[in-house]
Amino acid sequence: MIMKKVILLLFLTTLALNIHAQEQIEINCDSVSGNFKHLHGFLHGEVNLQSKPQALQLVKDGNFKFWRNSNAFDNQVLADSLGFNTSIIISDIYANNQGGYQNAQPWTNFTQYRSFLSTLFTATIGNNLTPHYWDVWNEPQSTEFWTGNFSQLIQTYRNTNQIKDSIAPSMKLVGPSIVSYDELFIQTFLDSLAAHAIYLDAVSWHEFGLPDSLTLHVNQFRTLLQNNPQWGNPEIHINEYSPRQTNQIPAWKVGWFYHLEKSNVDWANNACWDDMDDGVNQWNNCIWGLNGILSYDESSPLPIYWAHKAYGTMQGEKVLSTGTDSKTIAIASIENQSLKILTGRYYAIKTGQMLFQADSNKAIADVSLKITNHPFALNSVQNISIERIPAGDTIFMHSPLPSPITVFNGNLSITSDSINIDLPGYMDGDSYYISINSPLLASEKTIEPKPKSPWVYPNPTHDLIHIIYPYTSAWTLELYTLSGQKIMDIQNPGEQVNLSGINSGIYLLSFQDKDWRSFNLKIIKR
Repeated sequence: MIMKKVILLLFLTTLALNIHAQEQIEINCDSVSGNFKHLHGFLHGEVNLQSKPQALQLVKDGNFKFWRNSNAFDNQVLADSLGFNTSIIISDIYANNQGGYQNAQPWTNFTQYRSFLSTLFTATIGNNLTPHYWDVWNEPQSTEFWTGNFSQLIQTYRNTNQIKDSIAPSMKLVGPSIVSYDELFIQTFLDSLAAHAIYLDAVSWHEFGLPDSLTLHVNQFRTLLQNNPQWGNPEIHINEYSPRQTNQIPAWKVGWFYHLEKSNVDWANNACWDDMDDGVNQWNNCIWGLNGILSYDESSPLPIYWAHKAYGTMQGEKVLSTGTDSKTIAIASIENQSLKILTGRYYAIKTGQMLFQADSNKAIADVSLKITNHPFALNSVQNISIERIPAGDTIFMHSPLPSPITVFNGNLSITSDSINIDLPGYMDGDSYYISINSPLLASEKTIEPKPKSPWVYPNPTHDLIHIIYPYTSAWTLELYTLSGQKIMDIQNPGEQVNLSGINSGIYLLSFQDKDWRSFNLKIIKR
């Protein structure tokens, strides 16, 4: 075997004294594990996309598969038209009819509840709507959504099942859609239903912890299922995942994709949250922006969209990485003579706070990606592109990113069965999309961005700032005090500027490029 390895260095400038953590990811192309399920989708969300062609195209390009909604005649029509697998949350519609969840008490009048169900099911069928599942009640562990007792919950399921069987026995029910995995609750719940000869088509729960915990929970449930054949053979649905603290961080999305695919569940869709803030607008992504992939304008992609799209484009045989660090991971797709890899490092929440003290040195690392047993011929030349999906600070996470940042696009000479790609200075929260013989994630036909200002993060900052300039023209950067005194003048400063020698205060960054575009941004130096 030829021992020489292909080594691609992305960045030519490194620190003389390297204090970064050292991490390795390995993709063994012989370790395939089936095809991708594309376990991503939406909760609630848009009814206005029909009038927004760019947003519709973004959704189609992302290859999202699942949509859990609570409006049978708006979202469901849209989801059906786009070919989604869908579920309707019965309790949300019932609560809306009753004036809120605190008044949604079917046990006080099951006759009225049964009449509501009959009308809902009949109207859905009459309007040619085709939800794949009916989700009986959302998060019954939480008093926000359920104020009855456990026995009343089982009675609600019994009544729902009876009306379903009387109108359309082939309709499928899913539950209990609890707020977190609870083995005792699920076992008691399924035993109680089985005692009444009710067998759910899918068992569901929500995941708002670490992506790493998902595999443990799924394995625990599969063991339960194997030991309790009286429950039937339900699918496993993770019908909300991704907590608010990390929902807008690209690398965390990659972590979820990795563990959802590893767990081989049957259904998964994102959660939604009400804390979106781009520094100007605040909004609820349960209503606008499809759970955080789009901006407040419902058309411009946010950074995490590109992680979703990269995942959605993976159409070949699936490979999950191994490596030195459990939260530095990658997923890969082998497709004929092409290879796509999506990486992520997820250690901190959106405020930059590390979840574990042991990860205190993980803010930045030098990562080595090793690809073995690749499908490319020896002594061939392949095209390779590497795109960065930055996390940035909390404002950046909620601001449009018209395309990922292309950090390399060129040729790769294959001289052995091993390819090494070095990713020095890999920031926590970022994701990299590496494609060999595949197109870039963004194209002109996909995104038509409005004129954009430069992005600067973090802001406030202590030392380094990272700059993303959205145009290809050469540009200069000047730094002024608010009184107008110039204290810095840099030609073509690149992606990073060191402000460690500047006193604390508020400053004005002034950008000017060769095409006469100019921008002014305030920055706080701590």
